[in-house]
Amino acid sequence: MRTAQEEEEVDDEQIALAMLRAFRGMTQEEVAAAAGIGKAAVSLQESGRQKPRRSTFQQEVQGMDVDPLRVEDLLRWIRAARADDRKKAGGPWSALPRVEAAAEELRKAYDALLREGLALIEERRRLYSRSPPGVRL
Repeated sequence: MRTAQEEEEVDDEQIALAMLRAFRGMTQEEVAAAAGIGKAAVSLQESGRQKPRRSTFQQEVQGMDVDPLRVEDLLRWIRAARADDRKKAGGPWSALPRVEAAAEELRKAYDALLREGLALIEERRRLYSRSPPGVRL
């Protein structure tokens, strides 16, 4: 039987899985295929109806190609946010919409950073492709 702390940790992992999937821009089907589990399991976990085993959680994180150290950082952030949320009386899932919104903001920032990096690479490529007559790079 799980302790209350273990139960809460699993809930944190469910929130983390939903947030990571949103951040990575993956569908539940893509996560399930990458992790080698059924799509129904991913759906049930994200909806709070099924708690993932530790090994399943790790498979999903690995399938999403997320650094385990970043997952631990995310879990600490979720725990802090939920602790603050409990002080405001809302229950364990009341923080999920804010966490999902934060994940979406992070994904957009990541996408913008990636676009800026690609634009810079393209600019440098064009700059270096304009060599003076008779000079080849």
